Amino acid sequence: MAGRKPTYLLATLSLLFVAASAAPCGSSPFQCLVGEATCKSGTCVCDNDNFEGGDGVFFCRKRDDQVAWLRLDPELRTFSNQTVKLPNLCRVLVAHVFQNLKDKLGNTIGNIQVKVYAYQAKHRGKIYVHGFDAATLISVQALGLYVGRGVRVYGTLEDGNPKITRQGSLTFSGDGPFGDVDVSFENSFTGVGIRRFRDAPNFREIFEVSGAGVTISFVPYDTVLRGAQPCMPGLLIKVDSKFKTTFQTAGNPIARTPDVTYDIRGTGLSMEALALEFSYNGPVSQTQPDPPGECSDIQSFIQAECTAEQYRRASSSCLWLLQEPRFVRCVDASRNGAKVQGLYNTCLKSFCWEAAMCSKVMADIAGAGCDKVRDIPVLARFMTGAMCPQ
Repeated sequence: MAGRKPTYLLATLSLLFVAASAAPCGSSPFQCLVGEATCKSGTCVCDNDNFEGGDGVFFCRKRDDQVAWLRLDPELRTFSNQTVKLPNLCRVLVAHVFQNLKDKLGNTIGNIQVKVYAYQAKHRGKIYVHGFDAATLISVQALGLYVGRGVRVYGTLEDGNPKITRQGSLTFSGDGPFGDVDVSFENSFTGVGIRRFRDAPNFREIFEVSGAGVTISFVPYDTVLRGAQPCMPGLLIKVDSKFKTTFQTAGNPIARTPDVTYDIRGTGLSMEALALEFSYNGPVSQTQPDPPGECSDIQSFIQAECTAEQYRRASSSCLWLLQEPRFVRCVDASRNGAKVQGLYNTCLKSFCWEAAMCSKVMADIAGAGCDKVRDIPVLARFMTGAMCPQ
C-alpha cells in the first residue's frame, strides 16, 4: 500500500487541478478551456506556449488557424471574421475545404476534402446547435490510398450529463446513412489519421484529421443548466492554413471564405436577413434527426417564388418570428421548431405569393394563445395587421 501513495497523491492533485481549472472565470459564467487556457485577472487567456489567439472560453488558435463557428443564440462567425445572428432551424452546409495532406516529415503527399454540416433545434424559446455531420475524403494518389469517412454527432447535455448520439459511415458522405460504425483510421507509414473522441473536461465532442490541420469540435447545449452551463455551447471549425487551405463556394457554405463577407449594401436587408436568405439557398438535404418538413418547403419556395424586393419587404415583417425567444417558446413546444418555422414560411409567402396568408399567421398565433405575450412590441404591432402586405 505504501508504494501506491505517490500515484494516489498525483491522481488526487490532478483531479484538484482540473476542478480548479473548471471554475468560472471572472464575470463570465463559463470556465476557461481546460488544458488550453488559464484564468488571469478575471479573463481566460490562451496558453502562449501553444496558441497565439482566441477567447480562451470557446477556442484557442494557433497563428495559421482559420476559425468559423455557430454558437450561443445562435451566432455565426465566418472565416472572414464577420459575426451575424442566424436563427435557422434547418440543416446547413457550414464549410467545405480542401487541405494538403502531409506525412510525419512534413512532406505533401496528397490532399483531403472536408464538408461540415450543422443543424439547430430549440429548447423552450432558445435556438441552439443540435449537432453536426462531417464528410472527409483522404487521397494519396502515389500510394493508391483513398479513404472516405462520414460522422454524425448530435444531442444535448442534461445537468452536465451527455445525451449524445455518435454515428459514422465508411464513405465520403455528409448525408449518411449513418450507423454504429467506428470511423477511426490510421496509416502508420504516413502518420495520416482520422479520429473522433470526447474531451470530457471541456464537454467537447471532437473530430479531427491528423496530417491535414482540420479540427471540428462540438459542445452540446445543456437543457437543464442552460445559461449556467460551464462550457460555451456551439460548433467550432478550425483549419490550419499551413496546409494550403482552398475554400470551396459550391453549395453556398454559410461560413463563406476569408475574402467574402455578407454585404448588405444595395440590398435593403439587415445582416441577419441576408445571412438567413443565403443559408436557405444552399442545396442541402434535410437529413438531420427529426427534420421539420418546413425546411425543405422554405428552401424550394425562397429560391423559386420570391423576388429580391418581395424578400426585402417580407424580412422586415417576418424575421421577428424567429428572433423573439418568449414568443417562440409560447407558439412552439416542439424540439425541431416545425411550428415556428411554418409560421415564418407562411409569412414570407404572404409577400411573395398570396397576401391573404398573413391573416392565417395572425390566426394561428391567436389560436395558440400567443397574441398577448407581454413586452414584445413587434408582436403587438403584427397582430394589428399593420405589418402584413398592403
